[in-house]
Parts: sequence; C-alpha cells; structure tokens
Amino acid sequence: MAETAPIRYAILGFGFIGRRHAEIIKGHPDCELVGICDIKSEKKEAAESYGVPFFNDPEALLEAVPEAEVICICT
Repeated sequence: MAETAPIRYAILGFGFIGRRHAEIIKGHPDCELVGICDIKSEKKEAAESYGVPFFNDPEALLEAVPEAEVICICT
C-alpha cells in the first residue's frame, strides 16, 4: 500500500480553540501544521513552539504558505 502525504493545515486565530486545533493537528500522523495567523502579535511566542511560520495577516499567510490545504478558522 502506498503512503499518502499528510494533509497540510493552517490556523487562523490562535486563542484557546486555535491552540486546541494545533495540538490535535500536531498529534495526528496524517496531518501537518504549516502556518498560524493571529492579528495579535503577542500570540507569536506561543505559536513559535509549533515550529511553523506566524503571520498577522491572513493574506500574508495564504501567499507565504500556498501548500495549506485546510484553513481552520478559529476566530
């Protein structure tokens, strides 16, 4: 059986629900977190622990991480 590539996710909104989504994505072997976006710059530090780029603007996220297949809207 051929292996499939993981589904690539980005998160828009990194409050409680966004962090919960990040934990689920990072914990699933068939998923990959590729970017996080929140308008509040102070969320960047928490996002950095996931090892993915952080953005303050959704358009910048979409331009910089076109490989994202699913955007979790957690605002």
